[in-house]
Amino acid sequence: MKKLSNRLLLAVTTVVSLMACSAPVQPTPTAAPKPAATVAAIATVAAPTTAPTAAPAPTVVPTIAPTALPVSAPKIVASTSWVGAFAKAAGATDITVIAPSTVQHPPDYDPKPSDLVSIAKADYIMIAGYEGFAKRMQEAVGGDAKKIITVNTENSPEAIRKEVTRLAELLKTQDKAKGWLDNFDKEYAKLSDALKAKASAAKPTIVSQVFVTPWLMFSGLQSAGCYGPAALTPAQLKTLADIKPTIVFENAHMGGGDPVVEATKAKKVMLINFPSDNLDLLDVFKTNSQRIGEALNTAPASSSAAGHSHDPAPGCAQAAASDDHAAMGHGTTTTTTHAAAATGHGTATTMTHAAVATGHGTATTMTHAAPAMSVTTSQAANVFAVSVAQYYLDNAGFHDMATTLSNTQKINTAYISTINRTKKMMTQTAWGPALQAQAQAFVVILGKYADALAAGNVNDVVKIAATAHDAQHDLSHAIDHWYGSKPAKAQQVDPAAVSVAQHIMDTTGFHDMATTLSNTQKIDTAYLTKLNRTKKVLTQTTWGTVLDGKAQAFIVTIGKFADALAAGNVKDAVKASDMAHDEQHDLSHAIDEWYASKPAKRQDADVFAISIAQHIMDTAGFHDMATTLSNTQKIDTSHLTKINRVKKILGQTKWSAKLDPQAQEFIGTIGKFADAIAASNVKDAIKFSEAAHDQQHALSHAIDEWLINPTK
Repeated sequence: MKKLSNRLLLAVTTVVSLMACSAPVQPTPTAAPKPAATVAAIATVAAPTTAPTAAPAPTVVPTIAPTALPVSAPKIVASTSWVGAFAKAAGATDITVIAPSTVQHPPDYDPKPSDLVSIAKADYIMIAGYEGFAKRMQEAVGGDAKKIITVNTENSPEAIRKEVTRLAELLKTQDKAKGWLDNFDKEYAKLSDALKAKASAAKPTIVSQVFVTPWLMFSGLQSAGCYGPAALTPAQLKTLADIKPTIVFENAHMGGGDPVVEATKAKKVMLINFPSDNLDLLDVFKTNSQRIGEALNTAPASSSAAGHSHDPAPGCAQAAASDDHAAMGHGTTTTTTHAAAATGHGTATTMTHAAVATGHGTATTMTHAAPAMSVTTSQAANVFAVSVAQYYLDNAGFHDMATTLSNTQKINTAYISTINRTKKMMTQTAWGPALQAQAQAFVVILGKYADALAAGNVNDVVKIAATAHDAQHDLSHAIDHWYGSKPAKAQQVDPAAVSVAQHIMDTTGFHDMATTLSNTQKIDTAYLTKLNRTKKVLTQTTWGTVLDGKAQAFIVTIGKFADALAAGNVKDAVKASDMAHDEQHDLSHAIDEWYASKPAKRQDADVFAISIAQHIMDTAGFHDMATTLSNTQKIDTSHLTKINRVKKILGQTKWSAKLDPQAQEFIGTIGKFADAIAASNVKDAIKFSEAAHDQQHALSHAIDEWLINPTK
């Protein structure tokens, strides 16, 4: 009994001592605790969560105040290891990846239902957006925008820093991200500098897969020729073999370069973008650095013959291509054949084919040389033209086409018009040396896509649709990266360019976004894509002194709107959407007033401006408007807005002497069409809708002919 009393006295003394040493008694904080160090010291002592119902013998529990329990890390489910690597770099620690890193091209992985089970417990899902299974991941969280994070996967240092910083802000892991980025910057510089020194000494001749451009930049190299993503033709292989490459940069996730390696005995370097299961983005750089360095150490130097037999301008040599090409004009499908030849280093060659111009139900055969399908050769890129081409490229619907074709296994010939219009616009874009090779490769893919659709071969169509979708994403990402180099914009304002920017801005849907957000109080992440695409075009537009102030303010507001959407902040999104809607109206009205001052147009006709005017004119829906009016005998006032928007662009375009009379006639006709709609005159509206439809066809055909020889 004496021993027990002594032990009890000792226990009480210890507890009192501990309490005396603790911090002064203060109320328990009610706010959410901040993350704190692990409280392992009290792991064996569980604090009661509810007050006892009876009063047992007093039990004194030692406390350590005011320590907060650790907050568990957010559970992330990433689509691929590349996306997961960005999450890890940003500071995430609990990451599950859907597509195995061992799959050659992870975005093509077809997840099993069991693969998607982990999504139910995720705090966030992260996708790049181009994965074939991205929609299934979004559906697995019920489309909850607050749980969906889209990651820009690009392995350039600028893009990595921007994306990792953004993700860290969302995850509240800024300190971890900063540490990772500081280390990344040091390692990247060290690896890149070492490779550039080796490249300078080795002077290799490189042939590369079109989508490994960041790794050429990383190592200070340029490509003498490129291939992919479509399979090499014999003519393309011969062109690349004649370059006599010493190294072939292969895309490990797509392949395609083996024929070049076999024909030239060049050293093949397998370059990766997707990391292994360790999700270490820096490991990708280390792996590629090691592989490139080993190749530079062992590959023979370029021969002088190879060095001087090709144009030294940067870019990618494209092999000559020949294929059966199907043209679809205004609803009538006609098949033509041509020999397509694209030379290396940005020099476009002419190709000829028999083109069939269709009228309204009557096919009239015309034999002439078609516009060259190689992209426009230019020493300097037209940054505005590139931004507009990117906008229409990204809005053409390559994802939906690929998905629908894969799911239905049925051909939709309407796709041919979309593809050929996109191809025509891209062909007339001045891409500049940095983008020309990749743009040319995509143009070739589009030609084969249209051919497969016209031939009705479902298996070929499904395959090339997936290839085109990937290539569209890669080209768009390359353009975004190129913007980071701050390419020079035009110094002089061009009314045609402003009218196109206005058209894109006015058709983005700011009114509908603001109304829907206000009514539903729910975030629609699809808006984010629309905003960012429009913002790119407006940013690359030269506005002039009269419009620049309003334009720049509107660009800032769009940025805030996009940020609010990305953060899932409904209140800020609603506020920013209202501001954006108002400012869009104000800027559009200011542009209309500026037109009234008759700003000077450019002195010469520009092939890109005319091709964009044609694209917008051909997609305005004059056929549908005429048909609907004729069938219903009723006025649809929404047609008025469409017509006036097209009229503005055509009115501000500098037409060639050959095209100007037809263009002015069409402008006059659609003006009368608009007047008839405004007056609710059904009879005149039908009359002018049919005339507008006929003239739109005729002008579009005339443009096609003019593009063969635009000097006229």
